[in-house]
Amino acid sequence: MSATPIEAKLKTWIGTATAAGSRVYCGARLQSTALPAIVVEVNSGSAASLYGSTENLDQWDVSIRAVAETAFEAQNVAEAAVAKINAHSDFTTDGKSVCYEPTYRTIEEPVLGEGDEAQPAICTATVIILHRI
Repeated sequence: MSATPIEAKLKTWIGTATAAGSRVYCGARLQSTALPAIVVEVNSGSAASLYGSTENLDQWDVSIRAVAETAFEAQNVAEAAVAKINAHSDFTTDGKSVCYEPTYRTIEEPVLGEGDEAQPAICTATVIILHRI
């Protein structure tokens, strides 16, 4: 699965400076990959405009899922990923985009078990990004 331009940009913004390192994936992650990891998924996109502006904008609804062994670690990785996105998404910084979190993050606790029964913890953050075209 190839990344959309906004997914590729998000992957670049998050970079390798979180505990997930280079394990930042677009859309899905193989269960056999090492943890922690981050999965960036674009839920929807549409044209947008700001009142009184002649700028063309795209609006993206994006989920950032941090997958880790513990809920605490997943929450920390999600926090770091969103902070990295926020650091790059500011109309005054790069002149192109701004983002905000419209909802609180959710955490799925890990499931302890053997083999396929075990599931890691997942912290999901949703961000809305307005990006100048």
